[in-house]
Amino acid sequence: MGKKLAKWPGNAHPWDEWLNGKIWLLTQGKDFQGKPTTLRDLAYHHAHRCGFAVRVTLVENDKIILEARHDQPSRRTFDRTEYDRRRHRESYTPKPKPKPKPKHKPYDYRDYWP
Repeated sequence: MGKKLAKWPGNAHPWDEWLNGKIWLLTQGKDFQGKPTTLRDLAYHHAHRCGFAVRVTLVENDKIILEARHDQPSRRTFDRTEYDRRRHRESYTPKPKPKPKPKHKPYDYRDYWP
């Protein structure tokens, strides 16, 4: 049977602390669980949601250097307007699918009948 929780489990990573503008050296297994590349992607995602840039460097196989750059805007701030979306949809024309080639020559009895 399941276990009753008093409250919803909190955030798995302390992003407010890690993205405060200081340089952090994070170690896999000690500071975070999972792959370092996954944490790198999460850091980019959280910084983008907050509107600033982040610098992330993978060190060795299990360490990450992380620094939030509050003085620089996020590089992924471009958002398409409805006009751009519609124009992109209208300009897109799918390529026609090629006809499947027969795997062998169809059987013709005249090839074998005298």
